[in-house]
Amino acid sequence: MARKRDIFYHSFRFILKLKFKLMVWAICGLIISLNLPVLSAQIGQGLSGFEENAHPALAQSIEPESLLEHARTAYQNGEFLEAAQLLKQAEAMFGDREAVVERAVSLSYLSLVYQKLGQWPEATEAIATSLSLLENTANVPLSVLARTLNAQGNLQLAQGQAEAALETWKQGEIAYQKAGDREGVKGSLMNQAKALESMGFSRAACNIVLEVLEVEGLTCESLVQSHDPESTPKRSNLDEFLLTLQQQPNSAIKAMALRSLGNLLRSFGYLERSQQILEQSLQVAETLQSPQEISLSLLNLGNTARAQEDFTHALAFYNQAAIAATSPATRLQAYLNQLSLTLEGDRIATTPTIIDQIKSELDDLPTSAIAVYARINFARSLWELRNQSNRYDLAQIEELLKIAEQQAKELGDDRLRSHALGNRAWLSEQKEDWLQAQQLTTDAIALAQDAPEIAYQWQWQMARIKQKIQKKSSALQFYDAAIASLKSVRKDLTGINPDIQLSFQKQIDPLYRQFVDLLLQGENPSTENLEKARQAISDLQLAELENFLRCSLQTETPVELDRLADEHQAAIIYPIVLPQRLAVVVKRPGSSDLLYFQTEISRQDVDQKLDNLRKQLERTSISIEAKQLSQEVYDWLIQPIETASNSQVNPIKTLVFVLEGRLRNIPMAALSNSNGEYVVEKYAIALNLGLELKDPQPLAQQSLTALLAGITEPLRGMPALEYADRELNLVENSVSSSRQLRNQNFKKETLENQINSRSFAIVHLATHGEFSSQLEKTGIEAWDGRIDLDELSTIFTQQTENQPSPIELLVLSACKTAQGDDRAVLGLAGVAVRSGARSTVASLWYIDDETSALLMNRFYYYLNDPRALSKAEALRLAQDDIRKEFINKRAPYYWASFVLVGNWL
Repeated sequence: MARKRDIFYHSFRFILKLKFKLMVWAICGLIISLNLPVLSAQIGQGLSGFEENAHPALAQSIEPESLLEHARTAYQNGEFLEAAQLLKQAEAMFGDREAVVERAVSLSYLSLVYQKLGQWPEATEAIATSLSLLENTANVPLSVLARTLNAQGNLQLAQGQAEAALETWKQGEIAYQKAGDREGVKGSLMNQAKALESMGFSRAACNIVLEVLEVEGLTCESLVQSHDPESTPKRSNLDEFLLTLQQQPNSAIKAMALRSLGNLLRSFGYLERSQQILEQSLQVAETLQSPQEISLSLLNLGNTARAQEDFTHALAFYNQAAIAATSPATRLQAYLNQLSLTLEGDRIATTPTIIDQIKSELDDLPTSAIAVYARINFARSLWELRNQSNRYDLAQIEELLKIAEQQAKELGDDRLRSHALGNRAWLSEQKEDWLQAQQLTTDAIALAQDAPEIAYQWQWQMARIKQKIQKKSSALQFYDAAIASLKSVRKDLTGINPDIQLSFQKQIDPLYRQFVDLLLQGENPSTENLEKARQAISDLQLAELENFLRCSLQTETPVELDRLADEHQAAIIYPIVLPQRLAVVVKRPGSSDLLYFQTEISRQDVDQKLDNLRKQLERTSISIEAKQLSQEVYDWLIQPIETASNSQVNPIKTLVFVLEGRLRNIPMAALSNSNGEYVVEKYAIALNLGLELKDPQPLAQQSLTALLAGITEPLRGMPALEYADRELNLVENSVSSSRQLRNQNFKKETLENQINSRSFAIVHLATHGEFSSQLEKTGIEAWDGRIDLDELSTIFTQQTENQPSPIELLVLSACKTAQGDDRAVLGLAGVAVRSGARSTVASLWYIDDETSALLMNRFYYYLNDPRALSKAEALRLAQDDIRKEFINKRAPYYWASFVLVGNWL
């Protein structure tokens, strides 16, 4: 765990050094407030100043250069309407002088202000006029052209034209290069990184930020690697990176790039590294004595601490950010984050002071998109506070949302108006004013026609409203529409700014569950509703996995799975835990009719029973409680299938589960019926992730080639895997040909080289590893350090690109899911997906390596069975052999932990 900063001491140390009344006009001053790294920094540069207390009424009697300077100050203070007025006056005065270049500059700055106000037509016209003036003028300074291109790119990105913005900023970079403006080049690169991130190319964005920081030979992938094997003593790439940065001169661009890098790492799930990078950004900002840069670094440190569930430090960081901020918008955001986190932690007693501070900031904030979103955020928090303490009446919350709507209307921004109207409708929904809720939601949907990332929220809201007023058919239509909108933008949602990224468990998961709950109401849901329900259950698993991996995955194709199920006598089981019942939809082999059954039980009780069962299964003996719970879950998921399928012509040989929630933590093979028979005695088991199986086919026994790698010696405090040598030798004897990497020979680079050197049907890794719900804690151990999920993905992706045949089977024989992590199986699923292997075999918990070696030996023996058994059947027989043949290993702990994910053939 990275060192925790003594943030309370740190807070007052830097505050004493700052003089907030002095507004230093430097590049750092406007970078974040404009959200445009270089262009914002250039406003007023080299022009004469304007007295701090000057009044806009004096604008008519001063020079246009001073108007630009005063506009800059107004902008920095969030006074966008005043800034616009001053810039229009400056532009007119430059026009009277026929100062074409200066007039173009004024217009480009005016476009930026209009963008902040959400006045897109005006912003578009201003930048178009600016570019036209420059195109028709000879000898335009390249720096002026570059700044104008940066403003155009900012507008394009704000309007959803990320690719166009990227191209525009590349042109701006070229102009800065020709002008010899090094800082301008870096700013254009930072803009390009912003565009790439918005397009979902966060890795590419990360690498561009590293380019800005001028650290040679380092990529985003290598930055998050654990150790540099060549350094003595061993030092991580991150340590080397920070050491190199300390030797470079400090600048505002450096502080901003570090902050951007820290935020990107947080979005990737590398929270400890994010914290370290953001701390470095803060140190640079302190050296520069830039209050705004300091406040932004603190604000983002708070966001990372919050993601780490370190709420005490997060609150302190937010408080410090508010104290240090010179930008009203930053200060307000810090207060709002502090309030929402306070409410999450049930610290209601501390809220009155924060609320008074927010009110004061809102009253002084001019009309802008920032003000609209802030009021909506504040209203939501006050509603939560009202639910907890009944302290605030509805009138205050309603007033906030009405003002937000009015301001959005004044700004002429349809998306903004949609947010405001939708939230007013949300409040009406809470009040059960169904008529007003419907009217406002209808208007919000209409305004979001071209913005599915907004529309899905209001379509979902309308579905809930319709359901409340007993209009089921209409409710289902809106649920359908909401899920369709969400699926169309899910790729974008995985790549957006982490500070606004949707919380899966709060803002996506309930949508699918509510939809399925409504579809499956009644004793006999229609065939159409059952089909929609199982599709929604698959989509739910896929959406959660995409959210975890921060990338877009293929969509599930149930017809393909159905065909395989029919051909290979498999039943596909789709369970979902709803608020008051566990629902199960089943596709049986050879039957076009979907089977449905349910158990009346609360979600809380299901989760509790599954948690208890998992604990019992990890014991080395079989307890009475384990038997009871195992049978209960068997009755939930499997017994009704057996009862309904007794008369079927096609017997079931394989059970394919599309599991969700805590059900993923239970090995289905360990469930038992009322006669004490385990599932493993009767059925082969496989897990599907809601994904289409790519070209599924049985393993070709006659040409099994394997890459075998493992660690048999003690390593970094981890015990030796004494039987790993035996395991690897047994596997070697079971395949046609193999290559081995053991101990010192099993390094990241050698693994990558071997995988790229030839096609392997099997990759078998006998080494320590862990699956976690945090990306940075999911990976396997090599001799020279941990290979995390992203590195594994890179290695296997290269294999897929370089070799004609994909890996048929990836085996991870000494890994486990993180203890106490309810969503750790997402890490296992992530490895299965990122490896590109058709099938993955891994364990839910770690068993002794002797048993693992025995089980793997049997597994490969059955894979070579001349009767061409499936991989799922080979695993079943191996597990059943261990259970039957070894008296001291009959407890599920010893044989049930291994699961097969993906292609079961």
